[in-house]
Amino acid sequence: MMTLTEQLLTVATTYGEAHKKPLSAVSRQFFNSGTRLGAIEDGGTLTVRSFEKAMQEFSEHWPSNVEWPSDIPRPSVAEGDKAPAA
Repeated sequence: MMTLTEQLLTVATTYGEAHKKPLSAVSRQFFNSGTRLGAIEDGGTLTVRSFEKAMQEFSEHWPSNVEWPSDIPRPSVAEGDKAPAA
């Protein structure tokens, strides 16, 4: 089973690959800091609230033409909040 950190980094990496963005750009978009995800990747921590908020934001902005990683629970998204296809 994946840790929450592994889940977050997998989702962030998959999102970045889909948008052709480096992890630092994804970090800037979702954490307002280009180094936050890198710090987490290097063993840094974040609060449960920050994890939940980030996963919800990823879910709401997920490109419709990319599958969410199947082994990671996806937060529900209201139909009107889904991102348009990229």
